[in-house]
Amino acid sequence: MKKIGAGALVAALATVFAAASPASAANEGTGWKLESGKPYYISSLAHHSTYTISFVTQKSRSFLTTYLKIPVQQLNAMPEVRNAGIKFVLSTTVEGGTNYRNKKYCAGPQHHIMFGLKYQPLGQKGMSRALPCTNLNTHAAWGGYVEMDTEYWTSTGKENNWFGSNKTKAHAMTVNAVTHELGHMMGLDHPDPSKFSPNETKPVMTSPNGGYLNTNGGKYTAADLRGIRKLVSNGA
Repeated sequence: MKKIGAGALVAALATVFAAASPASAANEGTGWKLESGKPYYISSLAHHSTYTISFVTQKSRSFLTTYLKIPVQQLNAMPEVRNAGIKFVLSTTVEGGTNYRNKKYCAGPQHHIMFGLKYQPLGQKGMSRALPCTNLNTHAAWGGYVEMDTEYWTSTGKENNWFGSNKTKAHAMTVNAVTHELGHMMGLDHPDPSKFSPNETKPVMTSPNGGYLNTNGGKYTAADLRGIRKLVSNGA
């Protein structure tokens, strides 16, 4: 899925959380890439920190909790994450409504990643949107908001048939799409396809849709995990 264009966030990020220098070329490898374009510049996950994943509405909590359990459990099981004192907590709290409605995407609490639902947030069928923020001083992932396209869970109406009749494919795409957007919030970008390994499963962070068709059940692939390890090591 795609992120919001930089223009809509420049003002808020420039004054609050946007980093002041570009990421180095070392922040890209085989099958992974870190957020290195304006206004993000996310290069790390903050050590000895808890990243709380919560929700904008009760409906988003109901729809997304099951999907988010998969990458959260995977992340917490990574030795590198544990050794860095990083923890991901899937909360039941509905907390993001006010800042979200006022479009103060980077005014939320530190290290809180808030998931909401919106019909075609990018104005395109099947496209969700991540709105990540970065810490001004450390370039670490701060948090922010995710807008998941409600079309993923709608099976009626001609405008909502983009998954077709293949329910197995639909589930694979949905669970991977949620994991993909969480990856953006941590600092993962869409990797360069020319740097993929032909012997590996496509990264979940692949865009467009190739990575969402994986039958990996919403887990990050080997390539994605290399990027996450880089985020952890950059936070040392």
